[in-house]
Amino acid sequence: MFSFLGISLAALVDGADKSFWVETLFLSFVWGVLFAGRLLFKLASISYLLQVTENSSSTLAPANQGKRRHRLLALTGLILVIGGINYIYNVLKVSGEPVEHLEVIAHRGMVSQGVENSLEALEGAANAGADYAEMDIILSKDQQFIVSHDDNLKRLTGKDITISQSNAKDVIGLKTSQNGYQSQIVSFEDYVAKAKQLGIKLLVELKPTGNEPANYEQLFVDKMKELGVEKSYMTMSADLKTIETVEKLDPTIKTGYTISLQIGNFTSQKVDFYAIEDFSYNELLARTAHKNGKKIYVWTINSTDDIEKYVETSTDGIITDYPDLVSDIEVYLANDNSYLDYFLRLTNLSWIENL
Repeated sequence: MFSFLGISLAALVDGADKSFWVETLFLSFVWGVLFAGRLLFKLASISYLLQVTENSSSTLAPANQGKRRHRLLALTGLILVIGGINYIYNVLKVSGEPVEHLEVIAHRGMVSQGVENSLEALEGAANAGADYAEMDIILSKDQQFIVSHDDNLKRLTGKDITISQSNAKDVIGLKTSQNGYQSQIVSFEDYVAKAKQLGIKLLVELKPTGNEPANYEQLFVDKMKELGVEKSYMTMSADLKTIETVEKLDPTIKTGYTISLQIGNFTSQKVDFYAIEDFSYNELLARTAHKNGKKIYVWTINSTDDIEKYVETSTDGIITDYPDLVSDIEVYLANDNSYLDYFLRLTNLSWIENL
């Protein structure tokens, strides 16, 4: 019945212009309908349990019956609170006005085309039409930047070698393998040269290990300028002190703070953008970031359903292992952009369209 109400409303408003407020009211209704349906089901279950309890405990003392009733009422209240929070969370999660262009960032390159952070994965990302390839760099003992997510290379090379405690010549060229692909460890310079050749920009993630010299951030800024990419590439790090220092040394570099779990609003981080994990994202955060002149990116978005969802939010971009899927989904959504289609996607009823 509730799904029928949602479909009916979606069909009714399909003639309306798509605006932020129309979509917000529509989404509020959708999640309100779903919340009401779940709530009625749970309350009916509790009512049934209460009736069964009263019948089975008719011989108990009135005081014991009262305690049971109070416990069930407390459980009802808890369900109401949790359900209300879930309702508000879902409305905030998806109610927003999409950006004009959703930036697609290939996570460690296109890992379905090669070893992560390899030149082959980088080429795959470029061929898939990604706006950026996200990659990681670690500083070697002799102060050279090496392209790798892990300081210890055993996961990809099988060798127990640590980049931060080794010279560059001892790690560059090491053979790597992953998911049936083979490649080798490369320097930051070689990776940038390949990116320039392919015409794809980079999102560089700094991975400090604790073994860096005091001038670590200056070394990075100098390298970006030497390669001539300080104005075109983005840089981020989960280490706030590191990325804020980079921002201070060269404000022209677009800096971002990587956040695994964001609770509450953003504070006064001196960066240009935020990269947050999917669970932490909601439209209120995005609007707060935009109000403060900062962009917001979400990682790691891989399922078709999640990509569809974020295409229709106001996030500035997504970091994904499957950049090739995004353009296909954008074309699909452009052809199925009615409120009815939107409702069916939100409620996992899109199979109805195939009947």
